[in-house]
Amino acid sequence: MEWLGLSIFAWITIGVMIGKFGLSVTTNLPGDVVSLMSMGVLIVTGCVTTRRGLESFSDDSVWLVIMLLVLVNGLVKAGVVDWTVKNVMGNPKSYRRALNKLMWPVGALSMFLNNETLVSVFYRVVMLWCKNLNLAPSRMLIPLSYAACLGGMCTLIGSPANLMVSSVYLEETGIQMNLFTPFLPGVCVAIVGLIAMNLLVRMLPVRTPGTETINNNTKYSVELLVPTEAECVGKTVEEAGLNKVNGSRLLEIVRFDGEVIFPVSKDEFILGGDKLVYTGRIRSVLAMRNQKGLVSATHHVFRASELKRNRVFQMVTLLTASPLVGNRILETDFEKRYNVVLVAVARNGEQLQTIPHDIVLRSRDILLFEGQPMNPEEFQYEMMFLDNLPVPVSGNKTAIATLSVVGIMVANALNLIDMLHGCILACFLLVGIRCLSVKQFQSSLNWQLLCSYCGSICLATAINDTGLAAKMATLVQGLAGTNPILALLIICTITTFITEFISNVGAAAVFAPVGFYIASNMGVNPLTFMVAIMFCASSSFATPGSCDTHELVSAPAGYTMGDFARIGVPMNFITLVTSVVATVIFIPL
Repeated sequence: MEWLGLSIFAWITIGVMIGKFGLSVTTNLPGDVVSLMSMGVLIVTGCVTTRRGLESFSDDSVWLVIMLLVLVNGLVKAGVVDWTVKNVMGNPKSYRRALNKLMWPVGALSMFLNNETLVSVFYRVVMLWCKNLNLAPSRMLIPLSYAACLGGMCTLIGSPANLMVSSVYLEETGIQMNLFTPFLPGVCVAIVGLIAMNLLVRMLPVRTPGTETINNNTKYSVELLVPTEAECVGKTVEEAGLNKVNGSRLLEIVRFDGEVIFPVSKDEFILGGDKLVYTGRIRSVLAMRNQKGLVSATHHVFRASELKRNRVFQMVTLLTASPLVGNRILETDFEKRYNVVLVAVARNGEQLQTIPHDIVLRSRDILLFEGQPMNPEEFQYEMMFLDNLPVPVSGNKTAIATLSVVGIMVANALNLIDMLHGCILACFLLVGIRCLSVKQFQSSLNWQLLCSYCGSICLATAINDTGLAAKMATLVQGLAGTNPILALLIICTITTFITEFISNVGAAAVFAPVGFYIASNMGVNPLTFMVAIMFCASSSFATPGSCDTHELVSAPAGYTMGDFARIGVPMNFITLVTSVVATVIFIPL
């Protein structure tokens, strides 16, 4: 049964595409959950067979992405970033010098290293430079993110979108792209993009970052617990001196049975297990906490000494994949599990004055925790730590790790070794020379990315198998006539637009099969279309949620949606035109 020339399976696939797009834009559902849901619908409805759908998990490109994440983590631990900062970037004395000393090395490193890891590490360098130069971080962090995106276009492993397109090309032709297949046109796109950034930086805003909002703001809502054996138990608020805190006031008391006392009179008695909610100066409140034997805790204790004393403040920004997104902190066991307390929340550059435990958390929120030190490696795909964490220093292992990776890439370029096999060998080598521990190896495996990527491969398979790619290719050809360059420009323009609202991997999965069909039908080189679509799928500059690196810098810099659009839309047009021209020149039709 067909309708408008499309089978029922093609229409279901269209529905899945629209549903995936809608869920990504309108909900806080993690990308891996959305991808697995779409995969399930495609398999259950028969758009792809169970075997074809589950083969997504065995695709070489999936495991190459996973091994690359491990490899990048090993190179960072080996001190490659530290060496680059010391020997290439130096200590710039002006904004322009800082800008270029940041963008060009980051662009070069992102050809071979995972972009999110690079941005999270170089974020610390940027914050130090901004402090030394008295600059707002918002003047530097968008260029950092854009440079990582531009550099990632240049090699097959520079972006997951590139690997997705390569996977589609391999399935259609049986030919594996080389590591440096997109290199020459990609370098042209990157150079033009970085030059354009130098011209567009005057449009960058000066924003107060969320981190500074929390650090400088004296107004907090702080929750303290009264241990059963505290001296203040049985006394009134006035007798215990709990209502006299410099610059702060006792807002409410929450009894252990849930009763809320508001406002609090001076004659109110204090009971063991009470939660005291203060608003005001955090330093005064915390000083009083120590004097009165109160505690910051998520569960009832009998005496303050039951809690460990090495409690610190840690500031993080939530990523989309965090299970905290969409929940109140009390609806999870996070505080109890890690022995921390949520002290403050900043959103869109401003601290929220609501009691932290009452806030439904969103991605890109900045959270301030007080409690036991948390291990950043345990949360590397859920939140970015904004404290001045040390960057692993360079040493003897730096050269060994770098040479091993360079050797594998050269061998792949000469077709002496498959890229996946080479990456596996390099990962074992990094563990062998102790650049990575076994635990760090395990924590580098991003299973959320794995599921998202596999879901996109399944969607690409459905688009192909249901005839939807052929139909979309026919529509584009109808607009372009017999002109392949116009057809290339149309498909690249659509890809550039769509990738702003879905992941770059998702955009590549949708339009790579379409691009291949267009090229095949017009009798031109499919590789030209494939490489150009690679670049356009990664050209997501205009929205903060379109790219993981944008998400990392958005909250710390205090950016708004308009900040990205103001500078990102011109960047989209510049990279679109450059991508089409450079690809046609270096990979002729």
